[in-house]
Amino acid sequence: EFPFLSLTSPDDFRNIVDNYIDGASATGWIPECRANMVPGLTQGGAGGLSVISDYIVKYGYSSLAFTKEQILAQLTKESYVTPTEWNSYGRQIGVYMKYGYVPFAVFDTESTGRQTREASRTLEYAFNDFGVALAAKELGDDKLHADMLKRSMNYRNTFDPTVKSRGFKGFVQKRRTNGQFVYTDPTFCSPADNAQDHYCSLQQENIFGTYESSPAEYSFWAPHDGAGIVNLTSSSTDEFVKRLDDFFGDTQASLYQVGNEPSFVLPTMYHYVG
Repeated sequence: EFPFLSLTSPDDFRNIVDNYIDGASATGWIPECRANMVPGLTQGGAGGLSVISDYIVKYGYSSLAFTKEQILAQLTKESYVTPTEWNSYGRQIGVYMKYGYVPFAVFDTESTGRQTREASRTLEYAFNDFGVALAAKELGDDKLHADMLKRSMNYRNTFDPTVKSRGFKGFVQKRRTNGQFVYTDPTFCSPADNAQDHYCSLQQENIFGTYESSPAEYSFWAPHDGAGIVNLTSSSTDEFVKRLDDFFGDTQASLYQVGNEPSFVLPTMYHYVG
């Protein structure tokens, strides 16, 4: 929605970004998942960071109602500081920085939040980092740019190269603090999963490491590093195309959820292999 809005209605997009930054100046954090004027539960990463970064990369910052210093201060805070409670805003940055991923069953003494969706939160955090890296470059902060560009590759730390499913190998999995992966069937929480006792959303009972999506689906999801995804999930471009075809239901039951956010960009993965 926001990338399209940036092309069709840049003035409206600017107003939204100004409201995000204004909300952060009032509450300390960029608003997430607000409805009826109150905060809701954050689904994964800090989506507001990506929205703000998208605007700055395309239109700069001079048209916004805030100074470069104010914008940089907020982006920097959101990149390095964990809020006391991160269910409604911010990210679980402390453990993410320490381990290079959001660990499963971590004992976090710094903050509180719903300790689920470890793999998908890592992927989303990394994508947020990439947006901040680009915005920081536009804003002239070389250190923040370099730090976030490097950290945006943390998504790779969720890939277990030994996991196999439907004839393919290499899938995102949740991971313990000691680096050990915890196995989840990559098809769990996909359209091919008919189990009635699988919790796949924000429920505390969701033990699969992903949010409203399967590990198979999230294993294609790093919009900022399509070539990296190809290398992590296949040994050749031909194999990657076969894996995509299988995911979209060419040979077996489709794992693609056309109405689900992680799936929106997946058809573009064909682009990365020509």
